[in-house]
Amino acid sequence: MSLRHCGIVCEDLSKMIEFYKLLGFEKYIDNEIKGSFISELLGVFNANVKIVKLKSIKDGSIIELLKYKYKNNSRDKQELFEQGLSHIALTVDNLDEVFETLTLKGVKFISPPLFSEKDKVKVCFCKDVEQNFIELVEDI
Repeated sequence: MSLRHCGIVCEDLSKMIEFYKLLGFEKYIDNEIKGSFISELLGVFNANVKIVKLKSIKDGSIIELLKYKYKNNSRDKQELFEQGLSHIALTVDNLDEVFETLTLKGVKFISPPLFSEKDKVKVCFCKDVEQNFIELVEDI
């Protein structure tokens, strides 16, 4: 078994796509699905979802952004330690460079990159434009 992709329900697809492009992902599928199959699969009456799949330029890993045609609930108040999906971890080649680039673009970080002597990694957390936690990790 292997991880196929990570799906994120979005409010603003355009902003999310641009954020993940900054992290080295490119759009490769842009599709809208509606009808009985998707409604039955999701257990949602009259489901209609826009799906944008982004693939990592580096290793082909996939993030799936989903925008449903009804109101999504905001996650502004979610904390990193709460039950449920906590975060997505992405491996980067140069964390200091990514940190600087994202900071200049207005991305807020919990801390600057920190070095873990035990794990031999540099690591930090930020949030994407819809408040999902992203862990950025550089192997040292």
